[in-house]
Amino acid sequence: MLLDQKRTKRWVRIFAVIASIGFVGALIPILVIVIFQGGGKSPEELRQEEIAQARAAAEANPRDAAAWDTLAQALLADDPAAAVAPARRAARLTPRNYDRVETLALALDGSGKTDVALKELQAFTARSPRNAEGFFLLGQLAEKLGRTALASLAYQAVVRLEPGGGSTSLEAQARLDALTGTPTTTTPTTPTTRTGTGPVTP
Repeated sequence: MLLDQKRTKRWVRIFAVIASIGFVGALIPILVIVIFQGGGKSPEELRQEEIAQARAAAEANPRDAAAWDTLAQALLADDPAAAVAPARRAARLTPRNYDRVETLALALDGSGKTDVALKELQAFTARSPRNAEGFFLLGQLAEKLGRTALASLAYQAVVRLEPGGGSTSLEAQARLDALTGTPTTTTPTTPTTRTGTGPVTP
């Protein structure tokens, strides 16, 4: 009798182990689906969730520029016009932060307001006259609008600010050469219309 009870207990344990292995095996595909497909949510649903979370974070912390910038970036790819308001708020909270102004400029440009984006960059470079990235984006927007004189001045400012030949400086020099049609081998001089305190103007 005791031997039979031991055998029974042994078989119960074996069946329990087999059942556990089978249960875990059945869970693995479900876990894979949840992890890699966001619980069955479509990309659009996930994007809307991201936007909703970013909006909630920004509204909960209205003085947090990073939160407004995150919301703007979440909106930027699909709806640049909707990204303008939060991007502008982030830029106004931190007017000397290039990343915030860049998001605003890209949102404005993407929504067809490149001229307004250009003005934002001019105001930024007036506040931060040593920011090469700001001048480079200013040059790109000016070039897009056909304002080649302003673009040239902006690219010259980039080269002047990065005399060591950084990647931004080299690209600015290449764009400058393309605009003038005469490749240069020396660093351009400081634009005569640039005072160091005001926006670059042709």
